Amino acid sequence: MAVAASVATAQTSTQLFEKALNEFSQDRPDSAEPLLRQALKQSPQFFDARFLLGTVLASLEKPAEAITELQTAHRLKPSNIDCTKLLAAQYLQVNQPAPVVTLLRPLMTRQPDEELLLLMIEALHTRNSPGDSDEAFRLSGRGLQRYPQSAPMLTWRGYAHRERADLPQARVSLEAAMKIDPSNITTQIILADVARREGNFTQSLSLFDTVLGQQPSDVEALTGKSRTLSAMGQTTQAIAALQAAIMAAPTTPALHLEFSQLCQKSGDKECAATEAAEFRRLRQKESK
Repeated sequence: MAVAASVATAQTSTQLFEKALNEFSQDRPDSAEPLLRQALKQSPQFFDARFLLGTVLASLEKPAEAITELQTAHRLKPSNIDCTKLLAAQYLQVNQPAPVVTLLRPLMTRQPDEELLLLMIEALHTRNSPGDSDEAFRLSGRGLQRYPQSAPMLTWRGYAHRERADLPQARVSLEAAMKIDPSNITTQIILADVARREGNFTQSLSLFDTVLGQQPSDVEALTGKSRTLSAMGQTTQAIAALQAAIMAAPTTPALHLEFSQLCQKSGDKECAATEAAEFRRLRQKESK
């Protein structure tokens, strides 16, 4: 009797999973979630249901909840690469690069595919601990040997060259990436910043404006545009662009510090003091 009951429960869990999978495949993740939770209540060790629930939560832009489910799924089947990739991506969504490095580093000794390499490179650049930049640089070179036409890999290579202040090589990599994928916003933003550092303000503004034409509230593009305008001596316009960035991300301390410096440059001491105080307040809040 106990065996029969167990089989019946497993079948019920499987049926719930299959129904949830169908809902998800029909672009109805909200309907899939409760079905999966019900299936897992009956069979907590059901890997496929646990992994699908993590996938559903990721699609619903609930990264913290997705991480919880994907951690469990990863413990159940650590060899599943798709689960590992999605877990790493969700950690990056919530700006937790350290667990990604720990999770992926053992896989770097094998033959990691393009997606794993890109996740590891992003995590290293985001964490930015001693040695991370050099490791990310080596990995991007290794990645380009295997995937020479990878626009994301070329973009990260350009980013790494920029961080090393090698602007000519940064431009080479970023322009190669742009030829492959001219619409990539990340590539455009990094190339725009390289152009600003080179003193090519016309190209810099053009690239930032192209990005903002698609995403008017992009904080990186607004901040970069502000820096370019400031370098051109157009302080009033620079202030306007940075104010727009702060409106889009009001709790980012670095933006208030940069705004304070810009106000100081314009001679507005009151604004400079106010923004400096806001920077300190937000930094103190972050440290708690």
